[in-house]
Amino acid sequence: ELHAQFIKDYAYGNKPFQVNFLYYLTVYLFSFFSCKTSSLLVISVYVLSAITFAKYYIVKIIFIKETQNSKSNIAVSTSLLSFLLLFSFSLPSYLVGTNYNYLLRFSPNVWHNSTTIFVMPFVILLFWLSIKQITEYKRKRLYILTILIILNVLVKPSFIFVYVLVYPVFLFNKYYFNKLFWINVIPIIISIILIVIEYLLIFNSSDQSNDESTVVIDFFYYYKVWGGAKNTLDILLMLVSALISSFLFPIVLLLKNRQILKERMVQFSLLAMIVSFLISITLCETGARSFDGNFIWQNYMVSFLLFFVCTLQLLKLTNNTSRNIKAYTVEIIALLFHFFALIYYFSKIITTETYF
Repeated sequence: ELHAQFIKDYAYGNKPFQVNFLYYLTVYLFSFFSCKTSSLLVISVYVLSAITFAKYYIVKIIFIKETQNSKSNIAVSTSLLSFLLLFSFSLPSYLVGTNYNYLLRFSPNVWHNSTTIFVMPFVILLFWLSIKQITEYKRKRLYILTILIILNVLVKPSFIFVYVLVYPVFLFNKYYFNKLFWINVIPIIISIILIVIEYLLIFNSSDQSNDESTVVIDFFYYYKVWGGAKNTLDILLMLVSALISSFLFPIVLLLKNRQILKERMVQFSLLAMIVSFLISITLCETGARSFDGNFIWQNYMVSFLLFFVCTLQLLKLTNNTSRNIKAYTVEIIALLFHFFALIYYFSKIITTETYF
């Protein structure tokens, strides 16, 4: 409903149009330029349902493409795992005592933020095609990556904050500083330019001029403000609890099958998660935006990518090895725990009437 109100404010000229406008514009266009809250909410449901299906379908197609040399028919497996991945959530943890069920953790899915939901298909495609580009350079793919970067920025640039730091590392590892490195870095340069433009537009726009909002470095700011952490021990307990409850499945899979740590896709997602986490515990905003948490959204996006990669690796393991599927029972159970955690989360939303 908040984002529907945003659209109305933009339409009436009460606020300058968002710099990352693509979601709002999409809803506004499909509502045939309606400014009725009821119409905008209905169209939002349709738009977000369609984009969520697109997310499921993209994941399934990638699973199929990445396992096309499998020894067995995996159509059922890809559909089921894609579904489980779409409805995975972080487990209850020590942080439940703070009355937060998703904040300060790294849930692979969120259900209340429309722009995060809307951007995920573009995030997944950018991640997967970047891995492909590192493996095998294609000029045409370079254009697609650039388009996906622009789409990410125009919807929600959170993942791009991570991408511009991680992707060059793997390009350098592959090409060092030869010609192909610099050619592949072009989309990164475009990303940085777009982010700088967005930053300048956001923090110099008329609706921000009076609240002195800015970006500052404040370590563990959200853990202190939302979690009520009073000392280092509190922060440590919250972090350890959040990591275990959020990443039980990836932790179990990677510890039991350490050979997959050699996979570039796994390395990329892990490094992205580390960078994402460091951003979230380092940067924050001041002024009217200080409680918006705009430097934590990338955590949920990258968490989904880590779950996506680990689920793909599990699919490969269960189909391309001589071991019986029972050998991966613990990994499968860990993934199912995250699915049941979503059921618990939805029950908490109903009983507490809050999604935090």
